[in-house]
Amino acid sequence: GILSLLYGRPPKMVFPSQTWRYLRYTINGADLSFSSRIDLMMTIILHLATSPVSGLCWLLDEIIYGKQLNSLSIIKPLFVLSAYRSASTEMARALAKDTTRFVAPNAIMCAFPYLWLWKLVTWIVGDDNAGMSLDEMNGYLNKNFTKESL
Repeated sequence: GILSLLYGRPPKMVFPSQTWRYLRYTINGADLSFSSRIDLMMTIILHLATSPVSGLCWLLDEIIYGKQLNSLSIIKPLFVLSAYRSASTEMARALAKDTTRFVAPNAIMCAFPYLWLWKLVTWIVGDDNAGMSLDEMNGYLNKNFTKESL
């Protein structure tokens, strides 16, 4: 809509034509079992259904933080790619000690890369220096589950 005209099309948005094409490939895929086809079709439909929410979240980031993010300059970034069992965790721990320059998202931040969301989470839950401890957070999040289900 109008926001897309002002801020551009958000990434991760799915065109309905893409969805139909992927669904046709899935339905006609001779190499897939029936249950695999159903699973894949449900995943494709879920992605189509959640795409507008992802797009709105992205646009909110652009509206709220776009100017600030665009004004940042990243000088000499370091990307570390490593093989399994190659001491990459130890290297990451050593790099993380430099808290003024080291930035690395965790897995859930990669899944939900929206700055406004993480500011909201920090406001509700607290950050590393205030709020709940990790044990308190786990207890709060798991309070409705039985011990057997955990």
